[in-house]
Amino acid sequence: MIEYKVELLEKQLRELRRITPSGIGSLILSAEGLPVAADLPTSLEEEWLAARSAAILGLGERISAELRRGKLEQVFINGREGCVIFALINDETTLTVLYDTDVRVAMAMLDIAYSVNQLRQLLR
Repeated sequence: MIEYKVELLEKQLRELRRITPSGIGSLILSAEGLPVAADLPTSLEEEWLAARSAAILGLGERISAELRRGKLEQVFINGREGCVIFALINDETTLTVLYDTDVRVAMAMLDIAYSVNQLRQLLR
């Protein structure tokens, strides 16, 4: 049963990459910072990305709380070689998505919102 659910989650991650051409890959991680499902290029290790994602999310949650911005929903990092968007799926899981430099951020945010909704359904 668990293998089947992971396959469904990975299918949704592949769909996210398909609908967002500048997407490089994505990962679902647990609240503990462990990879749950991934659609990543071979150059990226799931465990490495999950650990760094958890660190960023922890810092984002702390800053959001200290600045009284409410519960953290997303973190956006923009670099010269592309961007990374972290989006909470639920209290136990988060989606991390990597993009090339040619990403249209507004479209990527819409695609992520759609995917997060789909992933929430699968994780019920």
